[in-house]
Amino acid sequence: MTFAWIYVATGLFYLGYQVFSGNYRQVLFLPRDVPGVWPMVRHYFFFGPKPSQREVYNPLQKLAYTSAIVLGILSVVTGIAVWKPVQFSWLTELLGGFQGARILHFAVMWAILFFILGHMVMVILHGWNNFVSMLTGWKKDPDYAPR
Repeated sequence: MTFAWIYVATGLFYLGYQVFSGNYRQVLFLPRDVPGVWPMVRHYFFFGPKPSQREVYNPLQKLAYTSAIVLGILSVVTGIAVWKPVQFSWLTELLGGFQGARILHFAVMWAILFFILGHMVMVILHGWNNFVSMLTGWKKDPDYAPR
């Protein structure tokens, strides 16, 4: 249970950082990003041409990071329903009963695992400098044209 609380605390810290720094504006997937998802999927998965990038994060990255936040919240909510099904019976019932909450929690955990694996593949494909920029927050020669 200790790690669950560490997970919640780091998630709250991350969300707080995003909101108070204003960084969420770069990462949040918005309806205007929808048309840019398919060109990036075509580039990454089907080796199509690389679309021009005008922002720090491309639409597919924004979709992935916004989905990761939603998955993190869902993992906590479903985890609470599985951990305390009697005390949070209303939540457990809302998630389809204890078995439904367990299945949803399991599916969310797999989705988070695929998100992490996707990150590892992208680090391998894009090289060491990209990995270092993930750790430091600074990137030499970014792909996007600053505004």
